[in-house]
Order: sequence, then C-alpha cells, then structure tokens
Amino acid sequence: MVAMMATSSAMMAQNGITEIPDPEGVELMGTTLSPNGKFFGGVGYGVNEAWIYDMESKKFVAFPAADAGADVQIKSMADNGVAVGWNGPAATFDFATEQCTQFGENGQYTFMGISPNGKLIVGAHYDGDDSEGTPCIFNEGTPVDLPQPSDKFLGATSSGATALSVSNDSIISGYWVDDMATRPALLWAPNRDGKTFMPYPFSRPYFAATTESKLPFTIFSCDQTVMSANGKYLVINYEQYTGGWEAIQSVARYNTENDSLELFTPNAEDEMFVNSGSQVFGSAVSDEGTIIGFYGGLFGPRLGFIWKKGDESIKALASEFPKATLLADYDNAVLYNDSVVDCIVDRFEHEDAIVIYMPDHGEECYEGDMHFFCRMHSAEIDARLAHAEFDIPFWIWCSPKYARQRPEVFKAIVQARNRRFMTDALPHLLFDLAGISAPCYNSKYDLISPDYDETRPRLLKGTTDYDKLKGI
Repeated sequence: MVAMMATSSAMMAQNGITEIPDPEGVELMGTTLSPNGKFFGGVGYGVNEAWIYDMESKKFVAFPAADAGADVQIKSMADNGVAVGWNGPAATFDFATEQCTQFGENGQYTFMGISPNGKLIVGAHYDGDDSEGTPCIFNEGTPVDLPQPSDKFLGATSSGATALSVSNDSIISGYWVDDMATRPALLWAPNRDGKTFMPYPFSRPYFAATTESKLPFTIFSCDQTVMSANGKYLVINYEQYTGGWEAIQSVARYNTENDSLELFTPNAEDEMFVNSGSQVFGSAVSDEGTIIGFYGGLFGPRLGFIWKKGDESIKALASEFPKATLLADYDNAVLYNDSVVDCIVDRFEHEDAIVIYMPDHGEECYEGDMHFFCRMHSAEIDARLAHAEFDIPFWIWCSPKYARQRPEVFKAIVQARNRRFMTDALPHLLFDLAGISAPCYNSKYDLISPDYDETRPRLLKGTTDYDKLKGI
C-alpha cells in the first residue's frame, strides 16, 4: 500500500489519510495531487510505469513505459485528471482516456507543470548544446518561448531557465540558472495583450551571487517553486549562508499580489528538530497560503510539517493529523511482524520443518468511511465489519527438505490452499501434521484431510454465519 498525506477538504473528511491499493506490488510512489484533491499520481518503480488514481471512484489507471529504457515521471496534475511529465519524451497522461501522448523527440522538451483547469502546460525545450533549456508555455499543444531577463538586470550570468508551475490566469513560476547552479526563483506575468509575458526575477533583492555578497540569502527552487492553484502564493526553498560550510535551509512564502516574502528560520535547538535535523523543505501551498512539506536531514528521518498562513512557525503534520500518526504506528507494527516471520522462515529454511502463520483477529484502522481504530466488540456484524475484524491471513510454509521427505503431505497442503476455513478447527490440522492420535481428533475438521467438511457453518461470535453475509 502507498500512503498519501493531503490537505484538501476532500481528504480531511477521511481523517487526513488515504491509502492507494498496490495489489501487484509494483512499489508505488506518489508524486503529485490535483488541486481539487480528486486525482493522485506517481510512478511504479517495480514495473517502470506511471499511474493515476481517482479518489472518488477508486479507479486506478496505469501507463506503461514507452520502452524498456524509458524514464517515466509524473510531475503535475490538473483537476480533470490530466497529468504531465515524461515517458521518454515529454508526455501527457489522461486518466479519462487512459492514453499517454508524447510530444517531440526524447530530450527535446520537459513538461513540468499544468494549470488546474488543464489548459496550460509549462516546462522547457532544449536545442543542440542548450543544456539548461529555454522556458516555454504550451497552449493547446503549441510551445511558445518565455522571455528571459538580461544578465545585467539579474546581476549575474544566466545559462538558461525552466518554468515549473502555472495558474489558471497564466502566472508562471520557475527558476533561472546562475553560475553556482542555485536556481534562483523567477516569475512570468502575462502582459495586457494576453499573449506575451514579462519575466520578473523577484528573488533579485535576496540572491547572493557570490559568498562575498552582502545580501543575506540565496533563494533557489531546486525544482520546488510550487504555486497555489489561484496563483497568489508560491513556495520557496531558500538557503542562508552563515559562513564556512554552514547554511540554513528552510522555506518561505511569497505573495505574488503584494510582493511580500515570509521566511521561516528554524532553530536547530527547538524540540521538534533535535532528533531529526533542522533542514526544512516546502512542497505545496494552498490558495489560502498554507504550506506543507517535510523537515529533517539529508540522511536522517524526514517528517511532515504544516505552516498555516498567519502562524509564525511550522508545526509537525502529525499534530494536525493525529489519526495518521496512529496509522503509521500500525503500519510499523505490521512491518515489524513481517520481519519476525521472515526471520523464523529463514531460521528453518534448511531444516526438516513446517511453519504455520495465523493472526488471532483483524483490526479496524480507518478504512473507507470508518473513523475508528481497534475493534467494535458490541457492534452488529455486517460484511464490512467481518472483513475488517475477522478476515485474517493464513498460510503454511514447508521447507524444501520437508516437501521432499513428505511429498504426500506437501501435495495435500497445496490442494487445500483455497478451501474455506475457520481457525477454531486448527487443532485438528496440528494433530495430523504432528502425527498425534487423540480421541478428540476429527478428520472432517482437518484442513488437509480428504474428509474435510467445507460446508460447516463459520459462525462469528456463535451467532452470525460469515458465508451468508451480503457482500462477502
């Protein structure tokens, strides 16, 4: 399963957490969320594909790599389920049609951002030796170059630029590339004709072109100048050089309407940073100016944060979504349990051994519309509750040596793998496998016996027939 944090109201209604199913185990990684919170997209590293998931319909669409060697990425998503990125060449990924459409040749264009209404795409194009690219906007598939400020105006030498995000009213964010490759933030605003653009390097008063500069900050994007859907706010990741090899890395909020900049400066001695590190990176901003991202260190833990407009300091995202923290604890418990089971199997891999795995019960953990953790002992049992609290995994593992020495037992186990079973009959199976004779043994309750009775009612709490529940 891949888990995703979201700040939209649609996700908030589900305890702030939505899980994306990964039944094929393709190692899903989410990279972008549509502004309306409906569509979530990313890549599957296990099979080299892109994917989009509809939060409302629960539909999952995969977009395979164009060829075995193609790099596939989804960078941005519109409210209509159209995403941009690349599949070898620059590409769009359409959830509705389930089609991936490539643009140009491999390495000719990059698609980095799409407007919330899906009408505008921004990125860059590359010609010949132009390694840093020329920023451009794609209006209905037609690329138009965006102007770049002169070196004199910038106060430093620029070797190219890239556009990263765009609002519905054509405000564009991106960066230009200086000699130190710090990628200072850059805006493009539409002119009155509605067709051309004016570059605005709003980072100029803060950008330090050299370490000897008197300016305090190096404002840069590192591919993270992300704009709010309404074009009002921009997430900026900045670096403040403090001498030697030291620098503060943190997040800023820029208001495109009044040209104001709010900087958050972390204190490494604050409790929230002591065990994680104090580097702060913003990754998204809402129309109201709320920023989310993560903090931590390059090699240490990375924890989510939220910085609401009007607050002086960031807060741990877990403090705003306590149920998400509980779910993470539950996932970690399952992970630890998996590691223990794996160690047990490894311990007996070369022995004459058989291992049976069986939990005692299931657990509620905020699935679907159930805002609850643990078990509801007094609730009426329906199909949903039965699946969450009574369905459990059950498997039998035989070592290679065991299977060779007892082929008839191994064959019986394989033939029984799809039989209906209830764990109250487990002792009869254990008697058989251990070769123990006892007056209480009954072969019709023995899962691997030819006499096993699959028609025996499976009663939950002695009252509810599991197999007669509607929806099972």
